[in-house]
Amino acid sequence: MINFLKKYPYVLLVLIAVVGYYQVALFQNTLKWDVTDQYYPWRMFVVQCLRNGILPFWNPYEQFGYPMHADPQSGVWYPVVWLMSLFGPYTLYSVQLEFLLHVIGGGVGMLFLLQRFHVNPFIALINAIAYMFCGLFVGNAQHLTFTIAACWLPFVILAFKNMAEHNHWRFALHFALFGYLLVSGGYPAFAIILFYILLTVTVFLFIRNRQSKHWMKRFLLHSIFAVVLLLLCSSGILYSVFQSSDYLARATGLSFKVASFGPFSPQSLISLMFPLASARDSEFFGTDISMSSVFIGMLPLAGFMLFIIRPKSRSAWLILAATIVMLFASFGSYTPVFGWLYKTFPMLDLFRFPSVYRLFFITGILLLSGIALSAPDAFSRLKLPLVTLGCIAAVVTIFFWFKNTDDWNFKPWHDAVNNISFTQAIAFQGFIQLFFIVMMSLTLLIKDRAKLLMTIFTLSAANVVVAAQLNIPVTVTYNFKTSVVAKEVKEKAIADFPVPEVRPVVLNNDSGGWVSPFWRNLNLFKKQPAWDGYNSFQLKNYVRFVDDESLRQRQITNNWIYFADTVIAYLEEPIIVAPASVHNVCYVPASEKYLLNIQPTAGNTVSVKTFIPGKIIVEAKAETSSALTLMQQHYHGWKIYDNGKEVTPVVTDYLFMTIPVAQGSHRIEYRYENKPIHYALWLSGVTLITLIGFSLFAFFSKNKLQTLPR
Repeated sequence: MINFLKKYPYVLLVLIAVVGYYQVALFQNTLKWDVTDQYYPWRMFVVQCLRNGILPFWNPYEQFGYPMHADPQSGVWYPVVWLMSLFGPYTLYSVQLEFLLHVIGGGVGMLFLLQRFHVNPFIALINAIAYMFCGLFVGNAQHLTFTIAACWLPFVILAFKNMAEHNHWRFALHFALFGYLLVSGGYPAFAIILFYILLTVTVFLFIRNRQSKHWMKRFLLHSIFAVVLLLLCSSGILYSVFQSSDYLARATGLSFKVASFGPFSPQSLISLMFPLASARDSEFFGTDISMSSVFIGMLPLAGFMLFIIRPKSRSAWLILAATIVMLFASFGSYTPVFGWLYKTFPMLDLFRFPSVYRLFFITGILLLSGIALSAPDAFSRLKLPLVTLGCIAAVVTIFFWFKNTDDWNFKPWHDAVNNISFTQAIAFQGFIQLFFIVMMSLTLLIKDRAKLLMTIFTLSAANVVVAAQLNIPVTVTYNFKTSVVAKEVKEKAIADFPVPEVRPVVLNNDSGGWVSPFWRNLNLFKKQPAWDGYNSFQLKNYVRFVDDESLRQRQITNNWIYFADTVIAYLEEPIIVAPASVHNVCYVPASEKYLLNIQPTAGNTVSVKTFIPGKIIVEAKAETSSALTLMQQHYHGWKIYDNGKEVTPVVTDYLFMTIPVAQGSHRIEYRYENKPIHYALWLSGVTLITLIGFSLFAFFSKNKLQTLPR
């Protein structure tokens, strides 16, 4: 069995991931919260566009339409989403498969990384399994971009380490490739934080190797080469973000109060031993339950304790220091570290959730524990850390067992775990953790090395899987059957892009009851243009409109495309809203009112002929000079053609596109022709394909360096 573990560790990672996440892997239960309400409908829309030959740059069904390509979390630029479009529509099965594949990918990447740090292959496998079931993967399962970032992070660090140590161009290719996967698919905060970490490491390497001019020159050249490739691959994302900066509500950074939301609070450190308890009382922990766990299993935790008491190399000290800094940064406003980083370094004020720093804390602990457990005498010296953990578990468990005054709930498993109290969670999981600690301690008495390793491996894997199974009903899955929900969605959702009914926008509410458990971003399924939508990406003019409640309530009673009967000029904000007796109003800046000449009439008609993302064609008939308003946000790249002649729109109500329409019949085309983004797509795509091609050539080259860690 030991030989099997050495030869086929990836098979073990896949099998254990499937067992540990069987509710997801076997499509028994749907994923929970944001991954269902946000990431799934976005990806479904992107894949629908691609399969219909449409570039998914403009989403017309949410927030009066917005440039989806400018939202880093949308999946528009992520190659995995494009690849999945080749195999059919994106369904609930697809999003669960994507989640599982990234969990496995994270385990494989961590295995490679640990081995590259010369961690014993057996210990590396144990810690890679711990990574797949760590507090971020289980706690943040609803945040698919967190999962994606955790998948590619070890690969990027590995490529950087290889590039620094081997100084070969092939590792620059790896860095650019995995860096792009992280940037295009992951939550942006992880890439930004990693950038500063690698920049700091680079400075340290240059100081350490300052006597080796040859190394410095080659590393600098390869680093520049890697960064240039990464920038070319990321050109679509980067230009989209740059282009949106004038329109984006969050482009200038978040306030400290907003940025501090969602920390990993100091009291959440209890999750190192009792992860279920950290998901039971958000008020006590002062954070969202998805942000409150750093669980890695008892053996890696004991290994980290062993590392603390052992002699350390200079590199190990640096990793430990970085790990501690990341921990204190994850505490958010509980310590000054996060505030200092927020104020000092550019881009660190662009995201919420200080808890994202905890992924780097988890990675650091697994690296350091792996190094400690790889020492020849590690198991003989592991007794003290395990006994210490056992004493802590025993004392805490007994205390909370007698403190518990709640009745134990013996409902079905999913309901029981979701209704367990905080004290019960600690007492219940405490017994389980104490069992594993005692069994690991007894295992150390085994004289036969092979039996000892197999028993330790089995106990360690079982420990993290059991802990994950306790939390999965709370933070990962609903108690809804995937097959039942997927069937109902397929029956009720609109799969293509029909012309939506022209009706008041207020009727196209994007939230509310539909197929359980869906309740937000529903118009991506219904294919109706809506005024709302669940998304942190918001253009500032949209925010102005929504926040002006009187204006919003007044205007969403209009059809989503309408002839204005009245044009009202405004000089100051907020806009003074006309009485309800005045219908089909549009509000225009006073300096531009002369562009719209209105002669009210009841005879104007408009008929929508085509409505697909980025292209709307209408036929209109005006009895007198009129103004036609399309309730889609004005943005870079929109072109409007009236009977083939380009027309410049007037921006009304802060954000809508209104054009003057002369008396007569008109064929009006609205086209989202954002050419710079199309050019960036070609540049990004060609670079990515070339990068993959050269990486494969390097991998299969007969004279290549050994790229996979030994």
